Amino acid sequence: MGVKIVHLSSYAKGGAFAAGHRVHLALQNIADVHSEHIVYTGDPSNEYTLLANTWFKRKWAWMLHALEKLSFLYYEKSRDIRFDYSHGLTGIPIHKNPAVLAADVIHLHWINKGFISLDGLQALLNLNKNIVWTAYDMWPFTGGCYYAGDCENNLSGCHHCKYLRNDSLELSARKRVQKSDMLNGSGIRIITNSLWLQGKGAAALPGVEVRHIYAGIKTSIFSPIASARTTLGFGKDEFVVAFVAENLGNVRKGMQDFVDMLPLLAKGISNLHILFVGTKKQEINAPQGVKVSYTGFIKSQQDMAMQYSAADVYITTSLEDNLPGTVMESLACATPVFAYEIGGIAQMTSAQRGGLAQRHDFEALAQLVVEYAHKLPLEQDVIRNAARGFALENFDIDKVAQRHLDCYLE
Repeated sequence: MGVKIVHLSSYAKGGAFAAGHRVHLALQNIADVHSEHIVYTGDPSNEYTLLANTWFKRKWAWMLHALEKLSFLYYEKSRDIRFDYSHGLTGIPIHKNPAVLAADVIHLHWINKGFISLDGLQALLNLNKNIVWTAYDMWPFTGGCYYAGDCENNLSGCHHCKYLRNDSLELSARKRVQKSDMLNGSGIRIITNSLWLQGKGAAALPGVEVRHIYAGIKTSIFSPIASARTTLGFGKDEFVVAFVAENLGNVRKGMQDFVDMLPLLAKGISNLHILFVGTKKQEINAPQGVKVSYTGFIKSQQDMAMQYSAADVYITTSLEDNLPGTVMESLACATPVFAYEIGGIAQMTSAQRGGLAQRHDFEALAQLVVEYAHKLPLEQDVIRNAARGFALENFDIDKVAQRHLDCYLE
C-alpha cells in the first residue's frame, strides 16, 4: 500500500515553496511512497496540482488575500508592515479536498495569503490525521508577524504588538491564544529548518513537538563549476562578491548596509567586482574603480550555480532570516558566506569557522571579507572545501527527504 503524503502550499513562488517542492519531488523517488503537492496559486505545472486553475478561481484567490489585508487596515501601524503580518482571516475549505481526505500524512508548508485560515487549520486538525507543518518563519508561534525581531512578546501572550495600532482590541493577543489553544496537545508536529527557529517554536508551544530538519537542495546541481568565471566573463584577477536576493529592494535583505560597506571593501581589496543577482530595484553609486554587474532574476538552478561558482565570496546582510536558501546554495558551490549572525546562518556556516558579524556591524563584516581576500590560495581552499562538505552532509535533498519520511512514519 505504501504511504500517501499530500503537501499544501499557498503559491508556487518563493523560497518556502521551493524547499517544500524539492522534498516532495525527492519523496517520489522512494519506493512505496506516493507524494502529491497541492498549490493554491501560481503558474500551471505538471509537477503539482494547481487549485486556482481558472480565471474565476484566480480572481477568488486574489479577493481572499485582498479581503484579509483590507480587514487589517484598521489595525496596521504603517503600510510598510502590511505584508509582514497576517491574522489568518481568510482561506478555502481545503479539509474537504479528496486528496487531503485520502492522505496518510498532511504536510503543511507556507499556508498564508488567503489559502488556509486559522479556522481552516482547525478543520484540518479535526480530521485526526498525521499532520506535519514546516515553519519557514515565526508565524506559527506569534500573533501574526512573520519575524518578531528582538520582540519576545509572543512568549507572554503577544500583547502590545509593535506592528499594530488600536492595541486595545488585542488582535495579536487574541490570535496568539487561538494558535496556542489549537496547536498545543493537538498531535501536530512542527519542523523547522534551523535550530534557531526550533528554539523559538519550542519556547512558544511547549505542548508541541518541534523538530529540526534542514531544508534540502540538489547538491549535484549546486556544486563548484570550474569554468564559471571564464564562462561569465570575469577577469582572472578580479575579486567577485555576490549579493543575492529575489527582491534586492526588500528592506529585510539589508541592501543599505551592503552599500555602506562597499567603500570599506574597495579600500581593502583591489579589482573588486560586485555581482547583484535578483530583481534590480535601483542603481547604486559604487566607489571609483569598483565594477558592478546585475543579472536580474535568475530562475534556472544551473544558472544560479554558475553565478555562485564564479564568485569568490557571497555576502548577505539580511537583517532577519531563518535558513536562507541562498546560503545553502552558495556553500554547496564551495563559495564562502559572510553574513550577520542572525537566525540559522551561524549554524549553517559553522564549518567555515568564521565569517559572521553582529547585525548592522558592516564595518566588522567588511574586515572579515578583506582578511579572507588576502589569505593564501591554499588557506582559501580549506574554507571552500569545508563549506562544500557541510552542504553535502546536511543539505543534500535525498538525505533530507529520507529524514522527512522518518518523521512521518514515527
